[in-house]
Amino acid sequence: MGAARMIAAAVAAAIGLFALSTQISPQDAVGLIKAKMDNFEEVLLAAGPMGPVYVFGVYLVTTIFMLPLWGFHMTCGWVYGTFWSSLLIATTQAFCAGAAFSTSRYVVGPYIRGFLVRKYGKKYDAIDSAVSKEGLKITLLLRLSPIVPFGINNYLCGVTKMKLWEFVLGTWLGVLPGTTAYCNLGAMGKTALDGGTTPLQKAVMALGVVAALAVIKLLSDLATKALKDAGIDDDDSSAASKAADASSSTVKANGVNGSPKKTD
Repeated sequence: MGAARMIAAAVAAAIGLFALSTQISPQDAVGLIKAKMDNFEEVLLAAGPMGPVYVFGVYLVTTIFMLPLWGFHMTCGWVYGTFWSSLLIATTQAFCAGAAFSTSRYVVGPYIRGFLVRKYGKKYDAIDSAVSKEGLKITLLLRLSPIVPFGINNYLCGVTKMKLWEFVLGTWLGVLPGTTAYCNLGAMGKTALDGGTTPLQKAVMALGVVAALAVIKLLSDLATKALKDAGIDDDDSSAASKAADASSSTVKANGVNGSPKKTD
């Protein structure tokens, strides 16, 4: 019940902040959000088979450039329902992560790898060797655990000896539980706001959300422990993330080909 109250409080806070920012009542804020979601649904459904292609395009750009994309899972759940949106988003995430992985390996990889080798030496080599032997398992655990953010993980794994197919498959399997939960939340939100549920059904739906989030938390904790047992913990990932950010800054300063940018 504590988790249910926290979720309810978070939703209420989000609606309240939206209402304050738009200077309308909470009831009107809910109506406005629903109207925008319905409009988005009309656009995607009117696009027909191109709708999922638009979703893929948006996700590809945000994944490559590590841009925020808040609420996208729930929005797609609102439009396509739990099953199809989960399949669409998980598959999109996996292929877009593979694109970022390849960008890291073949475009900016030398900068990131060089920094990691200089900074961590044999420790980086040992982790690289372990990842290359169990790429699928490590990727699956990294996706289930919050140790490394999604975008940074794509670029860090790209500079290891991990196989691309292991990374893509591990990503798909790892993001599927969380993606399904959030897409389902969007689908249930549509059902509830459309007025097609009784108070009892809404209560059951809320309990389902709490249970799904509890399972995700359990999987996350188990994955984090398994990664720590494999020698990958918060300290390592935090340092590696800083290394990736530092290397990205170097790339921007020197240009893609590694030569300093000319100044007039």
